[in-house]
Amino acid sequence: MFTKKKFTSLKKEEFQKWYDDHFEIFSVIKDLLEYDLSGFAEQTGINRLTFYKSRIKSFESCWAKIEKIKEGKIRKISDYFKDKNQTELPLQHFLEDLIGARLVFYFEPDLQWALTYFYTYPVFKVINVKLYSFLKEDFKFPHDTYLRLEKFINKYKATEIQQKQSGYESVHLILAYNYEMLKKNNPILKRIDKIIESEIGKFPFEIQIRTLLQHSWAQSEHTLNYNIKKNLPYAGKDDSLKHGDFFINKFILRSAEHHQNLIWAKHWKRAEAGKISKSNSGECFDRFQFFPEKERKIILDYYHKFINDESSISKFWNDFLTFIQKISKKYALFSAALPKNEKIWGCKRAILLFVGYLGINQHKSESSEELIHTLVKKFIISATDDFYINLISLYEYIRRIDVHLVNADNIIEFCDPLVTYRVAGLHFVDGNARRAIGLIEDAIGERTKLIKKGIDKKMASSEIINKMHLIRRKAEYYWLAFNQDNRSQKDDIEKALKNIEIAFYEEDKPQKTENEKREKRKILSKWIIYLFYKNYLCYEESHLEQFKNSIKGLENVIKDLLDEKMLQSKKNGSLGLQALALYFWQKGDRHKAEDLITLAHKRVKQYSPFPLQKNEVSELFDIITHRTLF
Repeated sequence: MFTKKKFTSLKKEEFQKWYDDHFEIFSVIKDLLEYDLSGFAEQTGINRLTFYKSRIKSFESCWAKIEKIKEGKIRKISDYFKDKNQTELPLQHFLEDLIGARLVFYFEPDLQWALTYFYTYPVFKVINVKLYSFLKEDFKFPHDTYLRLEKFINKYKATEIQQKQSGYESVHLILAYNYEMLKKNNPILKRIDKIIESEIGKFPFEIQIRTLLQHSWAQSEHTLNYNIKKNLPYAGKDDSLKHGDFFINKFILRSAEHHQNLIWAKHWKRAEAGKISKSNSGECFDRFQFFPEKERKIILDYYHKFINDESSISKFWNDFLTFIQKISKKYALFSAALPKNEKIWGCKRAILLFVGYLGINQHKSESSEELIHTLVKKFIISATDDFYINLISLYEYIRRIDVHLVNADNIIEFCDPLVTYRVAGLHFVDGNARRAIGLIEDAIGERTKLIKKGIDKKMASSEIINKMHLIRRKAEYYWLAFNQDNRSQKDDIEKALKNIEIAFYEEDKPQKTENEKREKRKILSKWIIYLFYKNYLCYEESHLEQFKNSIKGLENVIKDLLDEKMLQSKKNGSLGLQALALYFWQKGDRHKAEDLITLAHKRVKQYSPFPLQKNEVSELFDIITHRTLF
């Protein structure tokens, strides 16, 4: 670790040793990046990505940059220590571009696809976005450039925007690997030392994203201003950069970029698909609206057979596979590349969601797991033998294309909080709470967008995917994070409580009274359990009184929603029983509390597939039956 003083006094031979000691880690990260960029290229498709390449910055180049930082020529040392509580940093944080890659596209609108990809692909963590542009008051760009820059800034929250007099334009992403996600499915990690493996997520790297014309300008300008100066010590900055011919050349290139965009819009953009009919429902079968009527009827027939009768999966599976194979080329079902238009994506997406839904609901069945596993693997670029990881990859892929089409082309039909909710739920079950939290926040944002557009009430899925339900899920994911970190992060349980309270009073709720009441019952039960743990684990003073006062404030809604006879019915789960047991326990009715928690414990052991839920109820059972209150 390096303080300001230690970094300033760093000697070349010391840095040489550090560079040599860590070079194997640099090489592994570069290999990982090459592997992931090959997948990105496949998902981008031909005629869009010109080329990509990666590199490790040489020792001499790194040392030259360190000297410039020391001298304050490119960035002040103090800029790296913006957090006052952070007095030291690892050396690699001063060299964010030590490992890097460059993606060069034909067309400017496709830059947004790259941003979407790296933001939504869970193995990456976005640390920073740098936007380099050439803007000058007396230099009039075509209007679309301003819109593009504004969109980048607002959507991707660029934290660093620099205007380059050299005319350099590019987007730089500073990323790091999310090791917890990376280790689930990456063949490269299986070949390296465990010590190196654990260090991978600690090293940032840079990805530069630009168009071919922007790249051409950058290379030419670099040759003029750096290489000439380097080889000819007497040469100053090229005089053309100081005069009108520079601006004329840049204007011509900018105009060419603008016309490239027009060509893209005319010949590549999804306009040729024609007007897409609006969906009046969020139910799965309405997702097949993009198919011609004959194909739609066939798919719906399989859908109803498989969903309503599990035994029919084995019976009609070969017929279903034959049908999928027949339409696969027409709708690019087994191609990972970006779809040519929204109609093709609508058809492909419907099949993927159908298969994913079967996987979520049927894969526990011995009669269907292997069949669905086989089909899921057909749609994954680098599938594994782990069915669950493949299922997550399938839904992540669907969401990635959806997000791109909504952001880039404003196709609201693919603004689908239900898909994002599914991905979050899969990560939650897989034990990745932080990823689930980020996704459920995205789902809430997508739901808000639908409400603003005024189409939320038309969606049947709003009975499930409403903000009341989504915020309750967000609270549950914070609770999982709290437990995953050995209950050491007080902030997580505070956020769980805050969100559970917001969910209870949220106005965007299920339309049917019975569904609203069921949702509020779950929220209230979670609320009581979280309040108990917050106080029981001694995070507040006067624990007993605070818990009792909190419960007293909820007493009326507890009596209204947590009916004891109804909760004891076999139709209901254990959550309400746990909350009601805690309610009677704090009132001193230990006998009733023990009866309720015993029944809850029995139901969870019999029916719940989730270890965390079983452990939680077992813990409450132990507390209520063997300990006094606090």
